[in-house]
Amino acid sequence: MAKSPRRQTFADLVHEPTWSETDASHSGQYAPRPGGFNGAGEFFDPDGIKLRLVAKNATEDEAQALIEAGAAVVAEGCGCGGSYGDCTPEWVTHDQLRDLRRGLAPGFTGRHGTPTWIDVWANDHGTVVFAHGDVSWGNALT
Repeated sequence: MAKSPRRQTFADLVHEPTWSETDASHSGQYAPRPGGFNGAGEFFDPDGIKLRLVAKNATEDEAQALIEAGAAVVAEGCGCGGSYGDCTPEWVTHDQLRDLRRGLAPGFTGRHGTPTWIDVWANDHGTVVFAHGDVSWGNALT
């Protein structure tokens, strides 16, 4: 008579990968979306590396200091947060960043009456300043 397989103990289960560590986490709504948000609301840099939110409602001066220290800049103009519908975050080019690093801090214009704020995201590869809504910043965001 064959023995039935041994039942997993709690200790065995603790050492198994979590759902988010399996291949299933990289498909469907959890698939990385370079430069944007995936269906699960995760934000990725242009190389497809997941970013984490590190600061909400950064000031204009804080944003300027971050880009002067090397941060990238991304923006969405409708004030939705960048993860809804057809809104695609727009990444500022290297040439535009160079100009922003020498210019004035961003400003909240209130021009279109959209929700407006700046938040900061990061991963092991760098920091990203994300401008939402009515933000004007040099020639890159008008």
